[in-house]
Amino acid sequence: DQFMVKDFALGLDKFKNARPLKSPEAVSEKLISQWISMKIIEIKEEKKLKRKEFGLAEIVTEEKIQKLTVKPETVLDDYKAYKDFSKPELKMLAALILYNHGDKCHLVAGLFDDLSKISEMSREANFHLGICSVKMGFHSEAVKRLLPLIKSEDVEYAAEAMETLAKTLPREYEVQFYEAIKNLKSAELIKAAMKDKIKYLEAKGAYKKGHYNAAIEAAEKVSNKSEFFHSAQFIIGTSHYNRERIQQAINIYQTLDKQLTESTDENLKTLVKINLARIAFQTEKYKVALSYYKKVKKNHPLWVQGLIEQGWTQIMVGDYPGAIGNMYSLHSPYFKSVYMPESWAVRTIGYLNICQYGDAYNSLTKLERSYGKWHKQIDSYINRQKLAKGYYFTVSNYLKGDSQKDRDGLPYQVIREMARQRTFLNYQDSLNYKVDEISQYSFIKSLISKDIQDMNWRIRKAKQRVVKLSTDIAKAKKDKSLVKNLTEWKQQISFERILIKKLNFQLAAYKQGQRSFSRLNNFAKKRIDGEIYVLREKAGKALVSTLSTLRTEVAKVLENNEFLRYEVYAGSGENIRYQVAGGKTPTKRLSASTPPPKSLNWEFEGEYWEDEIGSYRSTLKNNCPNSRRNAGL
Repeated sequence: DQFMVKDFALGLDKFKNARPLKSPEAVSEKLISQWISMKIIEIKEEKKLKRKEFGLAEIVTEEKIQKLTVKPETVLDDYKAYKDFSKPELKMLAALILYNHGDKCHLVAGLFDDLSKISEMSREANFHLGICSVKMGFHSEAVKRLLPLIKSEDVEYAAEAMETLAKTLPREYEVQFYEAIKNLKSAELIKAAMKDKIKYLEAKGAYKKGHYNAAIEAAEKVSNKSEFFHSAQFIIGTSHYNRERIQQAINIYQTLDKQLTESTDENLKTLVKINLARIAFQTEKYKVALSYYKKVKKNHPLWVQGLIEQGWTQIMVGDYPGAIGNMYSLHSPYFKSVYMPESWAVRTIGYLNICQYGDAYNSLTKLERSYGKWHKQIDSYINRQKLAKGYYFTVSNYLKGDSQKDRDGLPYQVIREMARQRTFLNYQDSLNYKVDEISQYSFIKSLISKDIQDMNWRIRKAKQRVVKLSTDIAKAKKDKSLVKNLTEWKQQISFERILIKKLNFQLAAYKQGQRSFSRLNNFAKKRIDGEIYVLREKAGKALVSTLSTLRTEVAKVLENNEFLRYEVYAGSGENIRYQVAGGKTPTKRLSASTPPPKSLNWEFEGEYWEDEIGSYRSTLKNNCPNSRRNAGL
């Protein structure tokens, strides 16, 4: 436990082998003649020098000493008594020696954890453990150790602690990070090189907390040359929108949309366009909204939802064939796994507006056939499953297995829709970090064991070399031919013995570090297991909320089906009355849903071309009486 400090000595001496002088026979005649011809200065009688000329004082004699008057001076500070290192101080010394090697965090983490429990050493120990935790992938441990130092604005450690956390901070801790730095009194703690990243994280945390003005204030401090500038501007725009400052939000988004023209951040580009489109739709600027919806790329996760919203927009501007065509794209086999009852409502309303009642009725039938059954399954699952964790494991098992297989009585399309919601995804992302962190603890534990094995091997090899050198030295006492190597061997054996002491010191520290890390590992795993349980519960509750919302939404869609069915019947009646009154009917055509000839049990849907998905337009004519009357004028 003492780490052998009393016997430890650093081997700083550098040894050179003594070289024998050349014998006279080996010296050339030329060199001897040079030595002989050298002039030697003749030594004459000594010359007495005057001491004052050389700044020397007079010679001190006993007689002079006796004549002196001694005036003793008072010593202001007595020398303090020598004090041995305490065990905690020795442990800190050992930890710092290893820590300064730069790659020994796994060996000192446990030591710093032990020292963090001692009040006078806790700040330093927590700081070093926090830095090491980041390096080892222990993110929750790093936050636990470093955030208090930041919040207290520790003069020695806060700046580096803030910089270290900001570099790798998981999304889960952004709110905590914001809470720690929002009231900083000393701006100097934020290093210039990290200011943009830290302010961006502060803005994200403030936004998540619902502190929109604080989010704007922090985001505005991100430099326009920073890689985080565009994302910070997006936070500003969204914060203005949440504060109901709609025009300011529009201005920010429009400027950002132009700035992102050459950007490779496709996700941010799409989010800006979707937000601009939605704001335009809400403010009844449907043509503006349509222009933004059309720019959403197909490879983005929001494309399907964006296309449905585009369909509603097309209905509002009277582009019914476009709305029908886009929903026709979504109802292709490419999207059979997607939950989208609203798309059938858009398609039906599109047909109703051009008085194609047969197709409208067929769309309603398809909607009821699939989503009516799913609604019953959702209702049954909710009534049967009472625990949030049950929801979580249903989704978790689905994600691990066949993506087109129902789970626990729920349609896979519904489970997929539950799993793609942002709240659940954020919780799952945090859970993944926790699981990885536990795995990392096991890896570090094995790494320490390997280092101890390597150290034992080095000590064993050094001892073997000492034994061999001792044997060689003993032989030299009997064999005169080995005498020439004696000096070198003695130097080597001295070096090896010093090395063994140093290695034993390190080994003792390694073993102490292993014991301490084992304790840290046990506490950390218990803590992380608790955090995983809480996160799973939160993720499960998010899924409960999502499924409840889906049940309500699909129930409304099915309820509206009855109204739409009434519209189909009413519209068909008007068409019949128009024809009875002498109106002309269009030429007979093949409906997109009419079965082909022969007794084949399938519905004709036409061909789908992948590169045309999202660009289809219905070729059906407007069959409404008013439209035909106007056409005849």
